[in-house]
Amino acid sequence: MRRLQDEWECTVPNSASSVPAEVGACRYRLVGSTGKGVPGTYATIGGMCLVYTGDLESIRKGVVPDTGERITSARQVVGWVYRALPRVDQIIDSVGPSGNATTAVVFEDNMFAQLLAGASGFDDSASVLLFEETMRGMGESSVPKINAWLSASAGRDVRIKPVYTSDIWPQIKAQVRELAKETSAELLSRRQAPVDLMYTSRWGELLRGEGYIEEPNVMCIEPFRHFQERASQQTGTPPYLTGYFRRNPWGGEGTNSNFVAVGYMPMLRSVAAEVEKAKIKSGGTTPTKFSRYLPAQLALSESDLMEWQKTPDSDSPFPLRRNPAFRGSIELLYASQEARSLVFELMDIERAYREEKKSAKGAEKTSIRERYSQEASAGLEWLSGKATEVYKKVMGGGYERY
Repeated sequence: MRRLQDEWECTVPNSASSVPAEVGACRYRLVGSTGKGVPGTYATIGGMCLVYTGDLESIRKGVVPDTGERITSARQVVGWVYRALPRVDQIIDSVGPSGNATTAVVFEDNMFAQLLAGASGFDDSASVLLFEETMRGMGESSVPKINAWLSASAGRDVRIKPVYTSDIWPQIKAQVRELAKETSAELLSRRQAPVDLMYTSRWGELLRGEGYIEEPNVMCIEPFRHFQERASQQTGTPPYLTGYFRRNPWGGEGTNSNFVAVGYMPMLRSVAAEVEKAKIKSGGTTPTKFSRYLPAQLALSESDLMEWQKTPDSDSPFPLRRNPAFRGSIELLYASQEARSLVFELMDIERAYREEKKSAKGAEKTSIRERYSQEASAGLEWLSGKATEVYKKVMGGGYERY
């Protein structure tokens, strides 16, 4: 597995090259890990982003993300939240499955309430209170979905410990002040400071002190960019923070020795497929990007998972990279050995198809495509059915092992 990125190599101790066994099924999406850290038991920690960038951009433009209506009241934004959120990518990217006994997930409810207030322009006290209630409710409704996702992926019953920042805001601010003593007084004016705190051992101390976890060490299993954003100046992080993480690497010598960082690949979406789905011209580019940068209506949906017979621009299931059911299955079924084996089999079928059609002409190409499409159909149908089943269980808050 490749490491997180060159920009945060400095935070990874050279001696910690092995992947912690507790990571479990998450290793199949792993981008990088700081290794085992100090001896002792670990609690898994993570956090859910309550509003994704792809949706927030519309709100900042004064538009309701799913209807396109002009925003004239805070209640319009609240109505959209209840209609569209949470998204399945928010659930999957909140925390990775592990073998640790405790999993605590933070919901920054009061922080996202302020973010919505600023983005929408409705920042009066009544609107802020409404946003706070909405974000709290959004977090509470997400808990059973995260439980269902982790249970399905880990192969055991998992019940997370939800942590709402509004419940411990004074304690968070106190720890930020302490972290500023180790970094810079400038941290006190940084809006992201409470989030920065959550990637240090001080966060684990706070969670223990408030009774959310008992373990002396924490293993943060989140999308790799969360760690990159803390450690790389290229992401706009100030030098006093990147310097702090260099001096105190995750799982290495220094104050963060009992904080292990495990970064996995977040959900991806093919822009070409999603642009086609939205009936918008793509401008000729077909990149893949992190799902969080797309609006909710373009996130992975149940209907996508049922489209296994063809791609958006072809009656053939090929290319697999643009097949909605195939891509969705990779996102939802990576912890299943049976699904992983089937994915590789389908990739072999596609390679054989591409090789054989190179020398074919005219009607022969159609015949070859139909033959290989038929050969791939049983596997794609199975993946589609299983992924749809998992999607329904997760978004319905149910629980079923792979």
